[in-house]
Amino acid sequence: MEYTLEQLTGVYTVKTPTRNVAPLLVEVPRSGREYPCDFRVAASFEVLHAYVSMYVEEIYSLAPDAGARLFWAHFPNSFVDANRPIDDIDPDLLEGEWPTPLNPTDKSIRLGTGLIHKWGRADTPLYDRKLGIAEVSRRIENYYVPYHRKLADLIKENVDKHGASWHLSCHCMATVGPHYSHDKGQQRRDICLSDLNGETSSPEFMHISKEAFEAEGFSVSINDPFVGNVCIARHSDVEHNRNSIQIEMTKGLYMDEVNFEKLECFDEIQARFGAVLARISDYCREQTP
Repeated sequence: MEYTLEQLTGVYTVKTPTRNVAPLLVEVPRSGREYPCDFRVAASFEVLHAYVSMYVEEIYSLAPDAGARLFWAHFPNSFVDANRPIDDIDPDLLEGEWPTPLNPTDKSIRLGTGLIHKWGRADTPLYDRKLGIAEVSRRIENYYVPYHRKLADLIKENVDKHGASWHLSCHCMATVGPHYSHDKGQQRRDICLSDLNGETSSPEFMHISKEAFEAEGFSVSINDPFVGNVCIARHSDVEHNRNSIQIEMTKGLYMDEVNFEKLECFDEIQARFGAVLARISDYCREQTP
């Protein structure tokens, strides 16, 4: 498949197919593994790296073959998390007072994974210091803001050209619910599709997406154990034909969750996801003139 490539160094890459194009955007916000030089932590790399959504952009790499754009972040989510609100900062992390009101959520306070992560694997602190206001501001202005600006632009381009946009925000999750989750100890379905309980997607798009995964043999849950976060909340508008769904897949489908190594079935899973995207892209093309 022929495609064009656009990059902002250290921030994102966009792959755009040039033929058989569908108004579908496949976005991967939390699999970045390019650690900025000014990212100073006290924790080990193993602790720091554990929350990266490893290889997700590779699992979805066949998106352009299906006619969908593929857009992914380069920076790690522990540095600044693109799937969190911009004011979701724990004030206890900061040295000094933030210039605007903060609204730390449960992700920040209880789980340590807000906009700026404070804990890594096994609830290990990432820092042995407070973070300066200027340091955190640079992360937001140089990484978070341009990432979301580009995401908004890509969706707007689909709407301007096709009259509508469909957006999949793609992530991975633990195969068994961890100790801090409401489903702790329980085996999860292969795929969790989320739309903030019906707020970010038409029922039809959710139904089509669920059917596409099930046709490839994956088990699917809806809005459980996750309902979605800012990447779909901020960039959807169902009344104006902007549909967004968050997709979580279990890590155990394609990698060893302890040492992060790919399983032998990785290529097979990648191909099956490619078939899923082909079905969804066909649906998106059918909905536009």
